[in-house]
Amino acid sequence: MPPRSLAHWMRPAAILAGITLCSFPTFNTGMRPSLILAADPRPASQSTAAEDTPLLREGSLVVKRKALCSIVGERLQLRFEDPERTLLALENLAAQRIMQFLLQDDSDNRWLVDGTITVYRDRNFLLLNHITRDSH
Repeated sequence: MPPRSLAHWMRPAAILAGITLCSFPTFNTGMRPSLILAADPRPASQSTAAEDTPLLREGSLVVKRKALCSIVGERLQLRFEDPERTLLALENLAAQRIMQFLLQDDSDNRWLVDGTITVYRDRNFLLLNHITRDSH
């Protein structure tokens, strides 16, 4: 069996790290496979002030925090006060229930939420664990 190339051994590690490995033909130019970082799929116009806010640690808990909820595109957005922070909720049944109430009456947007902070591509998200309507 011929010896395996460096690209053969790097491919599984690159995939796990979220890096796309592209092989180019070597021909006589001596070109080797190179690593290309996958681009962020969001257009530059979607950059927000939330990206300037320091990231919360993965696994941090949000406990009985008041949130103003709104629908942005097809996602649930939660705006917290003190400290001011806006997070997108990850899709789950709790987020779906809040969105159903907002679609019926968008003024019914105050909720008490419990959840877990996640981090993806240098951005925080919230996985909702428990939700309760906030009495105004």
